[in-house]
This record gives sequence, C-alpha cells and structure tokens, in this order.
Amino acid sequence: MSEQQAPAKNYVAVIDIGSNAVRLVVYDGLNRAPFRIHNERNICNLGADLGRTGRLNPLSVKKALNSIRRFSGLLAAMKVSHVRAVATAAVRDAADGRDFIDTVQKEFGLKIEVINGEEEARLSALGVLANGFGRDCVIGDFGGGSMELIVVENGEVKHKASLPLGSHRLQAEKGRAARVDMVEKHL
Repeated sequence: MSEQQAPAKNYVAVIDIGSNAVRLVVYDGLNRAPFRIHNERNICNLGADLGRTGRLNPLSVKKALNSIRRFSGLLAAMKVSHVRAVATAAVRDAADGRDFIDTVQKEFGLKIEVINGEEEARLSALGVLANGFGRDCVIGDFGGGSMELIVVENGEVKHKASLPLGSHRLQAEKGRAARVDMVEKHL
C-alpha cells in the first residue's frame, strides 16, 4: 500500500486545562482502554493567584496559551479527528475565566468546555479505571484548585465529590491554623 493509500488513523485527543498544568493526551481511537500515543504536560499554574485575587495569574495565562499553541500545531500535524478540551477549577472559578476561554476560541478555534466538579471527579475516575486500576477503591485527585474524591465499586463510580481544597487555595491561606480550618470546613 502506498503512503497515499494508507488508512487514516482515528486519533482522538483530550486537552485538560487545570489549575496546575495544561495537558494534551492523544489516543489511537476510542476504546475501553485506549492506546496513548502522545502525552505532554506543561506546568502553567493558572490557579496560583486564585485564592488571593480571584483571577487567573497573568504570566500563567501566557504560559497556558503558549502550551495550547503548541498543542494545536501537534493536533494538526497528527491529523487528530476529534478533540475534547476541558477546563477545571481555576478557569471555572476565576473572575476572568470566561476571557481566557474566549481568547483560546479566537486564537486557536478550540472550544473549551468548563466542567463542573462532579464531571471532573467522574473523568478522574475514568482515567484511573482505563489504566486497569481500582476495581474497588477510593480515588483522590488533588489538584491546584480542587480535590476530587471518588468511590469505585465493582469498577463503577458509586459516589463522587469535588471540594475546593486544591494546593493553590490552601497556600493562599495564611498560616497552618487557617489551612486546617479550611480543610475542616469542607470535610
């Protein structure tokens, strides 16, 4: 078969715009346990100032946009057929989160889905389960803006919660006592 006649790959991708990092994962198709062909994570710290200012960190926004620019180029070069781009706690909770989403849409033509905490928890669990872990377990996903807790029984998500207890939020609290109070308030 010549190069021109080779069957097209059915690559699909996920872009995860989190409070700590921006990640691109490209898979070869949509299967129960998809084969990962590219995985790139760039630390941007979008949520670094969120607890203090209620806004995305400006330098971090530039870093995130540069990462998304690179990801867009990779997606085009790999001829990815479907992309799901999600944003989590930092973009969801920031006063300027909508501005960030609009900039990404305008500059890269990428539609960002801002997911709620429950969906963030569900997707965290699916990521663990897709890798063959956790038929019966409790999963904890501690991020920069939130912490998700998920109970899995017989390979199915039974209970999930998203708490505003990410590392950036805790660091914004002054002193150990304030951090402990914040944790106790949400648990």
